[in-house]
Amino acid sequence: MTDAAGYASPAAGSLANAAPAGMFSLPPIKVRTDRAAIAAFVQSTAPLSGDFVPLTFPFCWLTLPVIRSAILEAIGAEGVLPVHEAQKFDYERALEPDSDYQLAIEAKRSEGPPRLTLKGVVSTLQGDVCVRFETVLRIVSLAPLPAP
Repeated sequence: MTDAAGYASPAAGSLANAAPAGMFSLPPIKVRTDRAAIAAFVQSTAPLSGDFVPLTFPFCWLTLPVIRSAILEAIGAEGVLPVHEAQKFDYERALEPDSDYQLAIEAKRSEGPPRLTLKGVVSTLQGDVCVRFETVLRIVSLAPLPAP
């Protein structure tokens, strides 16, 4: 099932189909390196010029509604906040502006301290891998700390 923009929208409860507890994967999601989105990303991170996709741009796709809702479901959206802790990108080929790609996401929840680790693979529509990335989100409680 896809939405009007061509993005995958898994059926409700799709995370229940994830194999081991604390893990999930989403079906491949169509993503695009839209020039306007790239320009906004560049303006907010580091003013550069040129016709290229910044190496960390795939991080933006984690805010797509289907991915964001899966993240919130995995961490338990009540009383906690996912805080960006770390990321890494391993490129096999550069992403091109104004191009379509497939994004596959797998995630694993761990404790001590609570984290959600997302592993993504961005491929061309023909299946050629462009980049593999990993993002670690620390799950932080919004409850006030006890007074000393």
